[in-house]
Amino acid sequence: MKLTIQEVCEKFGVKKITCKTALQRGYLIGYKENRKWIIEEKDAEKYFAEPQSPDWMPLCLTADLFQISKNSLIESIENGRILGRKNKNKWYICVKTMEKMQNLVKKREKKANLVSISGHFVVKNPIIGDF
Repeated sequence: MKLTIQEVCEKFGVKKITCKTALQRGYLIGYKENRKWIIEEKDAEKYFAEPQSPDWMPLCLTADLFQISKNSLIESIENGRILGRKNKNKWYICVKTMEKMQNLVKKREKKANLVSISGHFVVKNPIIGDF
């Protein structure tokens, strides 16, 4: 069964902006027909029936959760390693990128566990011999 945004909102008790945002971000599948969004009922049911986690987490909370400095997170956003955005001078991290965050933490821990070796080495060349 095909539903309009208004019908989806009434059936699942959500706001119009929630439905439009889900469409724009690609979480909810739909298409335009006669200048109106059309959504398959089964797709809307699948999306709105399951509890949704928040899409964005504040940077400071993410930094505390993963024990990473805020500057390191901002650098990762700017370099494109994780998805983030700035809104009203506050940074937010996309929850969908949490797996990447865990990988960054693992890499950081591996680097911290590496032991550096230093010293003086003498390499003798058997062809030339000693002088």
